Amino acid sequence: MALMRYPLLPILLVAAPVFPATLTVNPDGTADYTTIQDAANDASHGDTISIAAGTYTDDNGDGTVVVLPYNQTTTLVADGSGDVVIDGEETAQGISASGSATQIDLSGLTFRDCRAEPRGAGLYADQVTSVTLSSCTFVDCETTTEFDQGGGIAIRGASAAPTSAELTDCSFWGCSAAGYGGGLYLTDTDATLSSCTFSSNDSSQGGAIEVRFGSLTVNN
Repeated sequence: MALMRYPLLPILLVAAPVFPATLTVNPDGTADYTTIQDAANDASHGDTISIAAGTYTDDNGDGTVVVLPYNQTTTLVADGSGDVVIDGEETAQGISASGSATQIDLSGLTFRDCRAEPRGAGLYADQVTSVTLSSCTFVDCETTTEFDQGGGIAIRGASAAPTSAELTDCSFWGCSAAGYGGGLYLTDTDATLSSCTFSSNDSSQGGAIEVRFGSLTVNN
């Protein structure tokens, strides 16, 4: 009996698109996660972390309340239910991020009593692509060692690829750095500040803001 031969047809496999997700955080256990760090650990590129009212601390004891994913775009936003406080308890850094492809967007967060060496007690962004902050408040955040930078925020870009930063309606109260930029320290960064407030911040140089190797535009 003759064998029947059939032509082989190509099979095209199409991957389903992956859409950004919203991960929810509430310390009372009613959301996807109880800590911001756990949500950040599971976040994929482009995800939003929606955070319920509460005080969030360095629960795992690594010295930083939240370490954001490397080389990803991540958004952290208060969900409107009340104050979202990143509390360093005078021992821990607030939020840190790094990676040349990293983009971070923070909205509605309060950073309180954060501490770090050598830079960025409230927020430290190291050679990231962009930083966008809106309606964030930094209170009594401090770097304490000589030559430290950015009591509230330190953003450090790269000379070949400056970081882009945009801060809108942000406030800095009582932040300090032993070295430079009590409220805000910028290096290799092109930044725009709109309707931001600085009060009672202190440093050896640049009590409110210190800018090095970049540009700063202020809109009030």
